Amino acid sequence: MVRHILQTIAPLMAVLLIKGASARRVSTEGLAAFNTCKTQENVSDEELKIIKQGSVPSTTTGKCFLACMMEQSHLMKDGKYDFDQALNMAEGTLRNKRKQLKRAKDKIKTCRNQSFQETDRCEHAAAVAQCMKTS
Repeated sequence: MVRHILQTIAPLMAVLLIKGASARRVSTEGLAAFNTCKTQENVSDEELKIIKQGSVPSTTTGKCFLACMMEQSHLMKDGKYDFDQALNMAEGTLRNKRKQLKRAKDKIKTCRNQSFQETDRCEHAAAVAQCMKTS
């Protein structure tokens, strides 16, 4: 279950569409982040199930789990999503997958142009995740 959740969350955290991330990378870096965030944010199995299904969580705990995963992935700093880092990560991860890379860049650029008013790290993470999902 953890591996499947990581394969779902890792893409969501990066750009919400990078499904081509290597299993080895997800299992080493992602597992450590997953375990840290699951413990730190006290996220329930039910909330993880919602995330696994590709939905942006609506609970504070679920949203904070997303924020933690973004922070662990260096995609969020000081409570704000780092769109430059997301572009760098997408370019590195998808360099051999041109269609997916273009799609990822388009999503990142679209969301970068949004005006996110959320000052809470958890709400901000959820808003960015929702934007990435729906762009």
